[in-house]
Amino acid sequence: MALVKCIECGNQISDEAEKCPQCGKKQSSWNGWKTLGVVVLILFVMSAINQCMDSNRKENAQKAEKAFLDSLTPEQREAELKKRADAKAMEEKKKQADNKRSAYAYLAFKSVKEAVNDRDFLKVEWVGVNEAGTIACVDYRAKNAYGGYVRGTATFINGKPSQSASIWNANCAGKNFYDYTYVRGM
Repeated sequence: MALVKCIECGNQISDEAEKCPQCGKKQSSWNGWKTLGVVVLILFVMSAINQCMDSNRKENAQKAEKAFLDSLTPEQREAELKKRADAKAMEEKKKQADNKRSAYAYLAFKSVKEAVNDRDFLKVEWVGVNEAGTIACVDYRAKNAYGGYVRGTATFINGKPSQSASIWNANCAGKNFYDYTYVRGM
C-alpha cells in the first residue's frame, strides 16, 4: 500500500482508497497508467533503435557496394554497371508490358460486361492476354433474356471483339496466355 495524491485536491491518500477522505472525489480504480507509460516508452526506444539499425544496414550496404565497385578494374566496373542498367531497363520493360496487358484485359472485361443482358449476374471464369498484349480472351457465364445461364466466350484481337467459336478456338483455346482474371474485381 502506497500513498498517492488525490486527483482532485492533491491530498495524500492510500492508493487503495476508492474516495478521498478530504474532498470525497472518487479515485481512478485502474493503477496501470505507470505500466502503460513504461510499455509505450519501451516501444518508442525499440523503434528508435530499429531505425538506427536500419540506417546502419543501408549505410553498410552502400559501403560494401562501393568497395565492390572499387575492387573492379575499370572494364569490369563498366560491364557491371551496364549489366545493372540493362537489368533495370528490362524490369521496367516487363512492368510496362504487364500494365499494357492488364489494361487490355480490363477493357475486354468491361466490353463483355456492357454487352450482357444482366450485368449483376455476369460470372467471369477467365480473362487471358497474350504476351504481346494484342489478343484478349474472356470466358464467362451470364443470364440470358429468359433467366437461364449461358456460357459465352469473347475474343478481342487488336481491340476488335468477336464471339465466334472458330476465332476463339484459333486464338484462345489451349494457348499459353497471362491470366488477368483478377480484373473482374477492379
